[in-house]
Amino acid sequence: DDRRAPDYARTVDIFKKPGYDPCELFIDPARPFLAARLVAKLALRKLGVRVLLDPTPLDTKLVRGSHGLADVPRGFDPVLLGELPEQFSEAELPMSAVHDAILAAVGLSSTGKGA
Repeated sequence: DDRRAPDYARTVDIFKKPGYDPCELFIDPARPFLAARLVAKLALRKLGVRVLLDPTPLDTKLVRGSHGLADVPRGFDPVLLGELPEQFSEAELPMSAVHDAILAAVGLSSTGKGA
């Protein structure tokens, strides 16, 4: 909803925005002639005129697949290779145990102390 969006929602200003927005990777498809307007604004910037670039869409449906896959087909699972301690020697290791397995392999525990 445009009315509820903060004033910096459509702009890309890494020094004023509180964090990274994946929508910044897209140009708003709902705004007509946006590419032509951006070219004109960039030309004005080259001439020294300060203009606001606001191509970022507010539609979050444009961002897909940025947080991994929930269900990976068998045979496409990640593989963890290395000399792991005995408690991590089972054939299939749950993804939630990989962090602790890597720490244990280098002699650390998940509490930050040596094993």
